[in-house]
Amino acid sequence: MANAMTSTRLLITRSFEQAQPFVELLSHTSLAPVEVDCVPIRQAVAHTPDSELMSRLPHGGFSWALISSANAVLSLKKYAVESQRTLPQLLATTKVAAVGASTAQVLADNGVVVDYIPSVMDAQHLGQELPYDDDQPVLCVLGKTSRPTLNHVLASRNIPTETVILYDMEPYPATNPLTPLRAPEKSFALGQVRERWQEYAGVIATAPSLLEELVTYIYGEESPVSFPPLIAMGRTTASHAQRLGLDVYIAPAPTPGGLCEAVHHYFL
Repeated sequence: MANAMTSTRLLITRSFEQAQPFVELLSHTSLAPVEVDCVPIRQAVAHTPDSELMSRLPHGGFSWALISSANAVLSLKKYAVESQRTLPQLLATTKVAAVGASTAQVLADNGVVVDYIPSVMDAQHLGQELPYDDDQPVLCVLGKTSRPTLNHVLASRNIPTETVILYDMEPYPATNPLTPLRAPEKSFALGQVRERWQEYAGVIATAPSLLEELVTYIYGEESPVSFPPLIAMGRTTASHAQRLGLDVYIAPAPTPGGLCEAVHHYFL
């Protein structure tokens, strides 16, 4: 049974640009107006990659490229452009796996055919289920703050793995972000969030690190006992929320539709 909602203001740990598909879908499916504050907390910036690893990517050096996020896609695209290629050309000799549907969509939007998405859209299941039948290494395309889950699971399967770090996360607003904000007035800084914290009827957390930073900023060293009802975008974020002592619901899918379904079920 859906929980009663005392306010219509929600917070999501994404920029307005990233959250726009969810915000628009929610506005079209909600009977009552719902305000969504978009709070990026951090923005992705390009990280100089290992040139030797990247030089092997377009020449059949890897059996699979495992893409961990939309930011990884944008970082690969930036590298491709700088090396005078398109993203499909960069990945032409490699099978491509995406951690989830949202990442797969960004790849498709950039002309890349995705060969595999795990049944449960997270790094653990990507590593467990990857249909590897080769003797070439796989390449994990990660961010500097990415958790080691994918690498650990692949190692447990004795799959030869190499990792390239293509982006880092800097506090919002970052200098030269991968995705500049087209409407910065629609994204909120943490200071603004603190001023209206008591107004939030729910929080949607999209990554463990962003959730932890939000909790630390609002509560400091105190226990987050009055934290609003929380929806996690995936199992990894949900597990981290539980370690922080938070009650959490898990969206049925890490997609705009999955988030909307969770909001309607738990908050509206």
